[in-house]
Amino acid sequence: MKSFFKSSKKNIFKFNAEKVTFCVLVVCFCFAAFFLSKLNLFKKIKIGPCIYASEISKSLDKKEESDVDVRNSKNIFVPDNLKSRSFIEGYEDKTFKPDENLTRAEASQMLYKLMYNGTRINFDTLKKYHDLDENKWYSCAIAYLVNKKIIKTIEKSGCDFECKYKYFNPNENINRAEFSQIVFNVLRNYNKKIFDDKINNDCYFDDISDNFSKDAINELGSLGFLEGYGDKKFFPDKKINRAEAVKLITKTFSRDIKDKENIFIDLEEGHWAYKFILSAT
Repeated sequence: MKSFFKSSKKNIFKFNAEKVTFCVLVVCFCFAAFFLSKLNLFKKIKIGPCIYASEISKSLDKKEESDVDVRNSKNIFVPDNLKSRSFIEGYEDKTFKPDENLTRAEASQMLYKLMYNGTRINFDTLKKYHDLDENKWYSCAIAYLVNKKIIKTIEKSGCDFECKYKYFNPNENINRAEFSQIVFNVLRNYNKKIFDDKINNDCYFDDISDNFSKDAINELGSLGFLEGYGDKKFFPDKKINRAEAVKLITKTFSRDIKDKENIFIDLEEGHWAYKFILSAT
């Protein structure tokens, strides 16, 4: 009988010890999971064309000495991703439609594909627009650019890409002044000190003096990135087409013009923007 009680005590102690060890491990695991969740290491985010990936990524916004592109006295910096990434897509029927007008959603998608660096996208910013939600093909692009302040609200008629009535109008065509402004905003995003210290106030074109984007147009024009129509005319309210948009992005961000295979059935080799467009694919 004595040996029975000794054996029972031993078994009970062994059982309790195993139970305590198990509970301690569970508590440690829960604490570790909570701690890691606070670090956002396991959080899923939307990237690219709204696909999921880990939030752990190397920021492409970081300046590296070797990345500096010295093109003029301003020593403008352009990150490698803006120089090398493809930023255009054709349509399902394998066309590009280079001479058709560019929509606001398409413009957003182009710049988003160039800029996106793996950071989490906050979709709450879309709630202030009556015609936007998370489920559209352009939602990631617009939310990202709004959060990066590439697209800024100007409380006036003919506003900077956004509308004072809080409608984004993604399927409306964007004009030359609006597109020039947001392209310049991207460039300034990486060169704040250069452009914030001094903006070129010389009128490079004589039909933009009253336009809200005149500073952006003047800067891009003086740097040789933007072209008018002769006689110093820019026609800021004219809608920009897809080919013109590709050329402006290519020149502004020092992208190389490359010979690539033509993947678009409607892009003829004689088109003035033929190489610009293929270099962007």
